[in-house]
Amino acid sequence: MSFEANKDWVQQGDAIKGKSGEATATFRGIQADLNYFAEKVGFEVVKVDGWLGPKTVTAINQVYKAVVAAKPMLAGTLVPPTSPDLVANMAPMYRAW
Repeated sequence: MSFEANKDWVQQGDAIKGKSGEATATFRGIQADLNYFAEKVGFEVVKVDGWLGPKTVTAINQVYKAVVAAKPMLAGTLVPPTSPDLVANMAPMYRAW
């Protein structure tokens, strides 16, 4: 499953806002999940508001690096995102990972 631009989310500047209730809930879930790891991994908590921006992308990448350092076999199970729109498109996968 993935989310589609202009159907499930819209881009406003350098951030993505959920348009459908399911996308917004998934985006907030990703942010809440990331905050669980913030102190341990060493990044600033992200606001749980359903907006995906550069801070969310950075947090996902930092958690990814920490997980792969601990369990290298997981490296191929997720492609680290380079932009908020990539997170938005594949949000259900990032949330499940």
